[in-house]
Amino acid sequence: RILPYLYSLHELAAREADPVLAATFFHFPEDVATYQQDTEYMLGPSLLVAPVFTAGATERTLYLPAGTDWYDLETDQKYAGGQEITVPAPLDHIPVFVRAGSMLPLASVRQHVQETTGDDRIALHLYPGSFESPALYEDDGISNEHESGEYLRTSVQETASSFRRDFLFVREGSYQPAPRSTWLELHDFQADPVAAVIDGRVFARERTVAALDSVEAGWYFDGATRRLTVRAGAMVQTVSIVLNQPPAKGSVPHLFYFDLDGDQQGDPNNAVI
Repeated sequence: RILPYLYSLHELAAREADPVLAATFFHFPEDVATYQQDTEYMLGPSLLVAPVFTAGATERTLYLPAGTDWYDLETDQKYAGGQEITVPAPLDHIPVFVRAGSMLPLASVRQHVQETTGDDRIALHLYPGSFESPALYEDDGISNEHESGEYLRTSVQETASSFRRDFLFVREGSYQPAPRSTWLELHDFQADPVAAVIDGRVFARERTVAALDSVEAGWYFDGATRRLTVRAGAMVQTVSIVLNQPPAKGSVPHLFYFDLDGDQQGDPNNAVI
């Protein structure tokens, strides 16, 4: 699943000599506690991996570097950096933590970049924070055409206000990936969305996250896990999330009317204001 992330890391290593694997102090030199840390490592700048070395162990104690928050990759639980924690570590699970602010590109399980599966999606998992993680890098995976510009480097820029979150997809290169869907997975989304505007089209929330599998574009918000999932086209440009947020005291309120069913009849049951 992390092949898109790994492929991007190796391209970054070839271009800028950034290591794919590194000790934690390489990315957190200001945290002197990492100088003694020799049982965890960083997989790129975004993932901290804590292998289990003790036979029969069912939990793992590890140190999370200071200066950032961390999210458990499997459970989404958030931890403050600069502390030692103990987490479950059964035989079939290696604890992995995502650095706050990261964009983690994931896909269906595959063994190489040219392998095709029944699931064509590319999922960009965004974790809140100020860290700027590496862009998603893609090319044909077999030729040297990337040297002539046949590659695609994708990053997502976020801007926020009290009533919306805007996500702009910034792309570089001329490579065209095979037809697919692009998914945004917004973790720890601490706001209440009421609509999504995807490349200028307004969408109401789907009833379940599974319903997104049968639409070309849409979104779903799980209030219990605070995860917002957006499905869009392969070359989506912009996604805006409209929030259920009253204007701040003393500010001028903004009024937006979105006709969700497109019939222009002003039906309040099919609108977001």
